[in-house]
Amino acid sequence: MSLVAGAVPRDQTLVFWARGRLITELRATFSGEEQKEPLGGVTLRPAHRARERLKYVIALPHGDYVIHVEAALAPAPNSGRRAIETSVTRRVTLDGTETVIPLPESPR
Repeated sequence: MSLVAGAVPRDQTLVFWARGRLITELRATFSGEEQKEPLGGVTLRPAHRARERLKYVIALPHGDYVIHVEAALAPAPNSGRRAIETSVTRRVTLDGTETVIPLPESPR
């Protein structure tokens, strides 16, 4: 996808999902599908407690993007698991609906 001059940014809701773990920190970059350099990025740290899901709203035109995520994940209470760091790169189509990005359960 190439970004068209004048394309109107829209709110795009991304949900980062740790599937049974808790996200303590998450870093994400956003690129157009055919672009080498990111359009932007974000670092998220839950203010009061780690969460299994983090929502983030970004203003981008509808279209195809590549999202690279690095996350620090804590074990859920009483799970017997250890903390890990993980990463994933996903190609997504943003169309104004909620987009869920599952995070891998294995360390990077």
